Amino acid sequence: MGVASRKQPNNQPKTRSVKTIKGNTETLRRYNIALGKMTHEHIVEFELSETGSVRVLSFYPPGGTTENGLSYVYKIDGDEFYDIPGMLHGNRYRNYTQKPVVYRWKGITTADQPSRDEQDAE
Repeated sequence: MGVASRKQPNNQPKTRSVKTIKGNTETLRRYNIALGKMTHEHIVEFELSETGSVRVLSFYPPGGTTENGLSYVYKIDGDEFYDIPGMLHGNRYRNYTQKPVVYRWKGITTADQPSRDEQDAE
């Protein structure tokens, strides 16, 4: 997928989230839009699978396994990535939200990516 971005879904977004995927590692960074500074970063590893007719992404701490991770249904449509937690049931997967939510991530070009200063800011 590469790099995708989304803004918090309210009238005046204050946070921009940027997800970078390399191999089976995802780095999520959150930025304060007004300040242009990074406020949070975390890194997870992930595995892709299918259950029935839906695709599932399971993520976990680096060096961990899917058994100690969380999962969500996902869909890729062109340059958009849909992250849909709260849809999986049973013992095989653990959701990271109790109710279904749809998060839409938009692929971004190199020009739209945060600057190195934004990435290094704390």
